[in-house]
Amino acid sequence: MGRVVDPSVREDGEPEPDFQAAPSHGQLEPAAPAPVTTDAEAESASAEQAGDRMSPGSGGTASDSEPASPSFTPESAASDRTSRVSPADEFTSDRASKSPQPWSDEFRVTTRDRELELIGSEPLRMNAPAAPSVRPEARLSPTWTAVFAALLGLCTVATFIAIAIHVDRRQPKLAEIHKKESPAPSTLASAPPPVVDRRPARTKLPGPWRIHDAETDPSMRIIEGKVGLEPLVKTVEKLGVPLKQFYRVIAAFSKVRPLTNCSKSDRYAVLLDRAKKRIKAFEYLTGPEEVFQAKEGADGFLSVQKLDLQVKQARVSSAFVVGESGLEAAVLAGGLEKPLLASMREALSGHIALEEVERGTRVRVIAQEITVLGEFARYSGMEALEIVYPGSEHKSERIYYFNGPDSHGYFDSAGRAPYSGGWRKPIPNAPITSRFNPKRFHPILKRIVPHQGTDFGSPTGTPVGASSFGTVTFVGFAGPTGNFVRISHPGNIETGYAHLSRFADGLKVGDKVKRLQVIGYVGSTGRSTGPHLHFSAKRDGKFIDPESLNLDGLRTLDARERPQFEQVKAEYDRLLDAIALPEAPVNKEPPPASSTTVVAEGEEVEATPPAAAESPASAPAASVQGGVASGSNAVYLTDEELRKSQPSADDGEVAE
Repeated sequence: MGRVVDPSVREDGEPEPDFQAAPSHGQLEPAAPAPVTTDAEAESASAEQAGDRMSPGSGGTASDSEPASPSFTPESAASDRTSRVSPADEFTSDRASKSPQPWSDEFRVTTRDRELELIGSEPLRMNAPAAPSVRPEARLSPTWTAVFAALLGLCTVATFIAIAIHVDRRQPKLAEIHKKESPAPSTLASAPPPVVDRRPARTKLPGPWRIHDAETDPSMRIIEGKVGLEPLVKTVEKLGVPLKQFYRVIAAFSKVRPLTNCSKSDRYAVLLDRAKKRIKAFEYLTGPEEVFQAKEGADGFLSVQKLDLQVKQARVSSAFVVGESGLEAAVLAGGLEKPLLASMREALSGHIALEEVERGTRVRVIAQEITVLGEFARYSGMEALEIVYPGSEHKSERIYYFNGPDSHGYFDSAGRAPYSGGWRKPIPNAPITSRFNPKRFHPILKRIVPHQGTDFGSPTGTPVGASSFGTVTFVGFAGPTGNFVRISHPGNIETGYAHLSRFADGLKVGDKVKRLQVIGYVGSTGRSTGPHLHFSAKRDGKFIDPESLNLDGLRTLDARERPQFEQVKAEYDRLLDAIALPEAPVNKEPPPASSTTVVAEGEEVEATPPAAAESPASAPAASVQGGVASGSNAVYLTDEELRKSQPSADDGEVAE
């Protein structure tokens, strides 16, 4: 509650001094509300103002001696009090009406009186210290949060639906184009024939004691592995073998087979006593047929010996035919082991790749086999083999291993051996018109432009073959290089064939091509001045000189070694002729075309019967401009159209 204060009595009990103020010469302007201050500040301010007005030197008016901004006028104070509805305010106003007029000559209400009256009429409002400004966090309203959550849910559902549709399209759903009764599933595709394994049965012979014979002993621990790149001592230490025990092994092996020169592919086996951490036996294997073993005797010392594994090497010969199951199944059907494929690949390197061997190819081989304790271990190499290619011509090729005074390796019947890779010229016997030259002056652009390939001059339409076997990675028009084919080969090598007039029928990306298989025909498409083939090569993504691949490169035996080679060849020919060659597979007649075409869903097919197709006479004729049919692609132009549309010259240059 407030208190009632008599304006004529001061708070300290002394009577209010009476003084005469000069009458105002005009209506005072309403002053702005005074700021709320504390009692101490208000008292000091009031005292200063009262002192100024009571000073003897003050001769001005009230408006001149007292600023209007910090004080209230009686009218504003009265209106401010009457605007409040508290009982204290009403009581104060009644008392004020009975008192003399504040601006009369008898009495004048000072600023301090007004402040004292306000203390009794309302609680004093104090300005709290300013709090540090904290920027409120930006938060989404609940409505926007719900909207974004709904959108996120819809996107998630749409994603799952799209994935489901994509997976469903990839399913092998079948759709009938012509709704007629389809043939039985057995007539559509016959099951591949079962793989026949004619390998001879082998009986393992009894042999010496090995570390693996102690696998059933719970008191022993077997540790085995490969030597690798680290020293053998560190390798076995990491596996838990005490160094003191392994030094016993090193000392024992020093007299038979020192362990200081170990190959990273060599293997080892340790037999360790679990309780005593003592090595009972140690084996060092350089191969399946060579094992050195250290075994602890009754005296506690390790004795080392090379185990007698009854290793035998023998000549094996057989013949097989490649069927629908592939080359590996054919090897097993011929009574041979799968590792024969590695020996065949080495012998045929440069002549033919195993990926090029087709169905119906017949093979006769003579190889060296190594057995350990009566079981197959590996093939030491191929002595001779014959490849009979399928077809009515029955073309064959024989390869012989020759180890002469100066030369050794695999040679053909003419005594020739291709260089590594067996790369061929894309156009046999074609002349080279421009070689690889990083600083070649371009005949069209008239500036220095690197020539990143080799040009072979040949007439338009000459077949172009793949330089080696590989996979087609690009087929199409490639700007200045014109119609272009790129093939990827083993060893991170790519070859390119540019300016072709057209591609081989059906050639597409992903096709496997054989060595010298036709991939296109010579032309002059792109930035070219005449029909030729631009042949390029890359290794690890960088252009190299194609001639560095030794195209058609063959090394021939010297005349001094010819007589010895002919003797070796005659002996192998006799052995190969003695091997019975299997019959060539009979090509089955293709089944008659059915009126029902079954294709996978999503595959484009021609649903219009041939009879209903539009005849050439009724088809609109294509307009020809400059000898080239408008609307046609250069990929499908004939050689005659290309000759009319391209300028011809005899320099055979290319922009590359």
